[in-house]
Amino acid sequence: MYLYMNEKRINPNIGFFIYFSLMFTLYTNTIIQLAAQVFIIAYVFFPAFISGIKISRYKMKILLQYICWFGLFVFVMIMSKYWAYSTLENSKTALSLFRIFIIGFFIYFYADTREKIFSVMESFVLACFIMGLAAFITSGSDIGTTDFGSPIGQHRNQIGAVAAPLSVICYILNKRYELKYGKFLSLFFIILTVVTGSRSSILQLGMIIALLIFLDKEGMSKKIQRVAALVVGIILVVVFMQNIPFLNEMIWSRIMDGINTVTGAEEADMSALGREYYKDIALMMFKQRPLLGYGMDGFTCYVRDNPTIMGTYMRAVYSHCNYSEIAADLGLLGLFIWYCPIIYIIIKFWKIKGANNWTACLCSAFISVVVFDYSRIPWETHLVMYLYFIMIILYNLEQKNLQKSSQV
Repeated sequence: MYLYMNEKRINPNIGFFIYFSLMFTLYTNTIIQLAAQVFIIAYVFFPAFISGIKISRYKMKILLQYICWFGLFVFVMIMSKYWAYSTLENSKTALSLFRIFIIGFFIYFYADTREKIFSVMESFVLACFIMGLAAFITSGSDIGTTDFGSPIGQHRNQIGAVAAPLSVICYILNKRYELKYGKFLSLFFIILTVVTGSRSSILQLGMIIALLIFLDKEGMSKKIQRVAALVVGIILVVVFMQNIPFLNEMIWSRIMDGINTVTGAEEADMSALGREYYKDIALMMFKQRPLLGYGMDGFTCYVRDNPTIMGTYMRAVYSHCNYSEIAADLGLLGLFIWYCPIIYIIIKFWKIKGANNWTACLCSAFISVVVFDYSRIPWETHLVMYLYFIMIILYNLEQKNLQKSSQV
């Protein structure tokens, strides 16, 4: 399995492949997790140290960008314990964020060329493939339920959050850079997205495809043909979901119940209704402390202490929405740190979206990830954040190459 780019074969990076595979399938084993993290740090650092660490202007630039974005976010989150509303027993927020930051730093440090980031990208794809197989094998009858992926330490929404964009990314990589087995991997990730039963991931996949059609630079006739094909495909998918009992129960009914609950048409889905309650609580907290919020784990602690604030018992969990979670915990400061760089990247992405179908694919995937922050919290999970980092590095390198091309 490899990529061709500029007549040069690019193989998966064995070090990152080992690391990603261990982290995604054996995450619940603390010793293996720590060993894998020490391994990847040594894998990246020691060769650079032996050969003499040389940091180019470009590498320094992307490292500073990373530190000023995610590093600053982690720093503020950890420091917020000093103004936090309360503390959460056995909280892993600070430790998880710090570890993600360290590994992300070494991903940025290593992947400063297209060849290197594509090798990391392919390693990530293969590790996610293994993770998906492991989830299938270990979940058994739990396919489509909230327990899917739990035996390997993953949650179905996390798996779906990476499977949905990889469904399209693998297809485009196969088409543009001849990713071997790219079509098979694309089909596998589509199936994986569906069997997670994650409503947001299934809707995200549709959004990516629609955006890709819109952003592609090909002519209007091609776009019309693809829109028509997409409409036919959606109709067929809906028919299948409505008429196959397993898909109807696992996906279609849950999607419709969720939409009806969110829009207020009816309150049939207690899961979706609960999420809306959580968002309402977070908004109330944000209004009370708009600048700095309630501090790390503030939302969870507040619900723990006020479990019946919405007139029904609420479990003390996160708010199921990145916007509301950051607003409640870190206020305007947290929202500014997290989203300003991301909005800047989307704007820049939009400007280069038509360069080729690969940049259009990246732009579509990145926008979809940010949009579906409405139902996820990415910074708590290694799996989702690594995809975030890889896509941002890919964007930076595409931007760099396009600037060079324009100067020739």
